[in-house]
Amino acid sequence: MKILRIIIIGGSVLLFFLVNTFTSCNPLIALQIDGERTKTFLTEAGRIEMEGCYDAHNEMISLTLNLTGEYLITPDSLYISSPSCHIPFAPVISVEPHRFSMMRERKTPFPVNDGKIRILLKIRLQEESNITPTSIQILPSSFIKCREKSIFTDAITISLL
Repeated sequence: MKILRIIIIGGSVLLFFLVNTFTSCNPLIALQIDGERTKTFLTEAGRIEMEGCYDAHNEMISLTLNLTGEYLITPDSLYISSPSCHIPFAPVISVEPHRFSMMRERKTPFPVNDGKIRILLKIRLQEESNITPTSIQILPSSFIKCREKSIFTDAITISLL
């Protein structure tokens, strides 16, 4: 009985240690999109809601766009700029419900109806420092079109909260 109690207490302490270690090592920081936690674009076909987070441990920005309506996505038209950090790789774009990922190879436009788009950006600071990047911009482009009209007609500023 005494051995069982030691095993249970030891297992509980180990589980507590592991949970606290893994949850505190990889904080996700919410992003502001044009000063808001969630940015909504109203379109002729419906709406697009954009939100995002920054993973400081992996130096990744994740943007999620929930689309209601019919849109045309042109992957190679996504333009991103940042004065405070370097974006060494092309963004990884995944589209649901299609369940596939696109890298730099996908150049042709494709339709999305009531789907979700995730954009992952690996970012690095321009200079060696412990400062986190403060903002990036999605520049006006034809990345998402609705009835032949571009949705991103102005620069979108994405910053840490």
